[in-house]
Amino acid sequence: MFTIRPKNNLNELPPHLQPEKLCQRENDRVLAWFGQGSRLSNFSESPFKVDNTEYKWNEQFIGAGKATLFNDDVTREKIMKAKSPAVVKALSSRVKNFIPQKWEQECGKIAFKGALAKFEQNADHANVLLATGNKELAEATRDKTWGVGLSLSDPGLLDPTHWTGANVMGNALMKVRDTLRSRISSASTSSLDDSVFETQRPEPRVANEVPPDFAY
Repeated sequence: MFTIRPKNNLNELPPHLQPEKLCQRENDRVLAWFGQGSRLSNFSESPFKVDNTEYKWNEQFIGAGKATLFNDDVTREKIMKAKSPAVVKALSSRVKNFIPQKWEQECGKIAFKGALAKFEQNADHANVLLATGNKELAEATRDKTWGVGLSLSDPGLLDPTHWTGANVMGNALMKVRDTLRSRISSASTSSLDDSVFETQRPEPRVANEVPPDFAY
């Protein structure tokens, strides 16, 4: 028996219930997502490497990048040892020497770099991203930096004129989607194949449970 709590355990639902669909809404123009059950999420288990360092989730890459940017080696070490993306998110909010204006300038670049590695090195995730077609991608969170400032249940979510957030993560994923398509086209193939992307990746791991009261 599964209890559906949208913020916490959609990723635990059996595949036949299509948890990914429960984490998103879409129309002919926009696809919005929220929650670990979506492979578009930074909380989705998707091991990848950047510069010979292994990351379990893009949330971890972003958090480590934030700590590095502000020279907080202690918090970065904790982020790299974290057991869940929710813990990473909490640690990231405590990075010392934080300068908001500097983070606003750099966070999109860091998010894109991590997301590109994530989708290059996890073909199942890349297929999901490519399947979004040309739709505008929106993270359905009230966070006005990473998302569009609206929750998944908001009536105006699928109308961009109602958005109040910068949608940094949605914009990063659209840029990644364009990059993947370009590389596939250059390789003269019509379907995603691991050989198109970097083939060296860490072994998959069992996803960690996200603690209650935390969700991306």
